[in-house]
Formats: sequence, C-alpha cells, structure tokens
Amino acid sequence: MSKKGTTQKLYRLRPLLGAILLLCVACAIFMLKGDRGADEAAQAIEVLAVTPVPTIHMTPDPTPTPTPAPTPTPTPAPTAEPQPVTIRITAAGDCTLGGSVHQDTYMKFKRAVQANGYDWFFSNVRDWFTSDDLTVLNLEGPITDTGTARKGSYVFKGDPDYVNIMTGSSVELCNVANNHSKDFGNDGLVRTAELLEQAGIGCCGYTKVFRTEIDGVRVSALGYLEWEIKVDKIVEAIQAERPNCDVLIVNMHWGREKHYEPVKEQKTYGHAIIDAGADLIIGTHPHVYGGVELYKGKYIVYSLGNFCFGGNDNPTDKRALMFRQNLVVSPDGTVADGGIDVIPVSVSSVTNKNDYRPTPMDAENGQKLLGLMSKYSNFSDDTLWLPDSYPVRMGLIPNARVAEVVA
Repeated sequence: MSKKGTTQKLYRLRPLLGAILLLCVACAIFMLKGDRGADEAAQAIEVLAVTPVPTIHMTPDPTPTPTPAPTPTPTPAPTAEPQPVTIRITAAGDCTLGGSVHQDTYMKFKRAVQANGYDWFFSNVRDWFTSDDLTVLNLEGPITDTGTARKGSYVFKGDPDYVNIMTGSSVELCNVANNHSKDFGNDGLVRTAELLEQAGIGCCGYTKVFRTEIDGVRVSALGYLEWEIKVDKIVEAIQAERPNCDVLIVNMHWGREKHYEPVKEQKTYGHAIIDAGADLIIGTHPHVYGGVELYKGKYIVYSLGNFCFGGNDNPTDKRALMFRQNLVVSPDGTVADGGIDVIPVSVSSVTNKNDYRPTPMDAENGQKLLGLMSKYSNFSDDTLWLPDSYPVRMGLIPNARVAEVVA
C-alpha cells in the first residue's frame, strides 16, 4: 500500500481515535474521582471511630425521704417539794480535862487517865453524844504544852493528849470563851484551838466563829465571856453572822458561881441575844444547875453546871444537866422548836468523890433535880418534849406533849 493510501486510511480513522481518546480521558477522570471519594470515606470512618458516642445519663427518679415518726416527749417526773430538815444538838456543861497545876487536882486527873484510858470518862453519856448531830461542851481551861501559868490557886491545864477523851465520844464543838481559857496565857489558848482543830473538833469563842453544815443546814456558833464584852457588841456579831447560817448558837459564860437562879445580867443579855437572831443560848459558869427559859420561841439555858470537871476532886453539889433540842429548819429559813430533853446527871459515877465520869441519874433522883430546876424555868403543859427524852422515858411528866419526830 502506498504512503498516500495509508495516510488517507488514517485520516478516515481519526474520528474514531478521538472518541477512544475522549473515553480514556473520561475513565481516568472517573477513576481519579473514585480514589478521592474512597479517601474521604475512609477519613469519615476514622473520625467516627475516635469520636466517642456521648453517654446519655438517666436522672433517677427522686427517692422520697420518709417522714420520721414523732419522738414522744417524756413527761418530767414531778419535782419533790423541799422538806424541813431537823438537826439535834446536845449541850453539856463545864469540862476541865485536867486540874489546877498549883494543887493536886492536876495529878489526880492524870492518874485517872492512866488508870482508865481516854474513853472511860464519857462512857456513861456516850449514847447521847453519838445519837445527835452536834455535841457542844464548855472547855473550862486549856489543853496545852505551851504558855506560862498565871498566878492564883485555880490555874487549870490539861495535857494535849486529853483531846482523845472528846474524839472518842463524838464531841464536835468546844466553847473556849471562859474565865479559865487563858490560865496559860494567849499561847495556851491558841495551842488549845490548834489541838482541837487538828483532832477534828470545832472551836468557838471570843472572835473565833465555828461554822459547819449538817444535812444542808448551815450552823454557826459564837462564844463569849459576859463580863468582858458589852451586850451591844454581841448583838453586832450576831447580826454580822446571821446571813452566813441557818442556825445560830451562842455560848455564854455568865452569871454567878453557886447561884441556881439566873441574875439580872443574864436575863438582859439572854433576851437581847435572842432578839438579835440567835436560835439557842447555852449557858455555863455557875458550876451548878440553873433554869431553862423559853423566850419568843427560843430556849435560853442559863446554867448546865459542871460535867467532866477535874478542877474539884469532890464537889459539894455534883448535880448537873445535859440539854438536847431538835431544831427544825424549814425551806424558807424559819427555825422552830422540834422538842427538847433535859437529862439530870451527876458529875461522878460514885457519890463519895469525883471520878470525872458524868452519869445520868436514876428516875428518883432525876425527878427531884428536874423539880428543883423547874422552879427557875418556865416549863408548861405546852412544852414540847422529844419522844426519847429523859422525862418521857422515865414517866416523870404525865400527859407530856411529845414531838412528832420524822425519821
């Protein structure tokens, strides 16, 4: 075939080749687009794989809070009403635990201690002392190992260990305001107070005030030597002490020796002391028994006489008294008489001498003594006696008015 024929043949095929070429270009383009779409699809799948599907949290329905059952309010127990309080006081007279250092009475008492021991002296009255709340004695003379004896015939002194006579028999208080307390000077008096307090025994007298509390009742005690102090000074002291106590006891060393009936000065002082606010007056000094006066609802005991008295080895009159009283303290502070007792005693358990052992009298002798002291007293049918008092127990007062004692 000639070159010209070949050329003409190719020329005639040119439209077909163009169509084929266009088809190839279209396929290429299509293929290119398909690759890119695949890449975009892959990328979309990859994004879905790494992007977490958000978790939907369901809000739970609220749980209803149960209504608590009402707590029952307890009914308070009824408050007990305050009740009156009763305290019992026993008072005895002059106690000289020892004797005169310028006479033989000092050594006689000492020998009695050595022979019998401390507890022997109050053995016959111990039941009275142990069954009360407060036992009060007048300590007539110092117990001391210091001080200088004054001049005179009756200069009393006891040894320091004689305090055991009182501690062994439930003595709680001693008055030291008397005319023998300074027989060994102020040093002896101060030493006496020290020994008492070291032994657990209270002490009052002069400017020294005794204070204690018994079953919630505040008790104070004062003590004075009458001829060394004016009555108005005692009144001032009572008025100063009254706010500090519920019960106030005043010990008075007064009167005249050997006089059974109270003298004018005792009456004057006694009434003024009660008017000032005292609840009980305990009197000593005459060395013999005296009367008991009820004044404005309060008792004044004018003289109890001797008791355990070493100052005389054989007193002519050995008769003496113990006085007891229940004092009833109301919640409002009122103090009332809850009954009394008057116990007749002898300062000795034997009649021929003083053995320093006070002993209650038998019914016959006791009745005689109560009859005598009643002459100087104002007892009446209205006098309130303790049910265990000496006169009631001995049947000495027919139809006695007896106090009701609450246990």
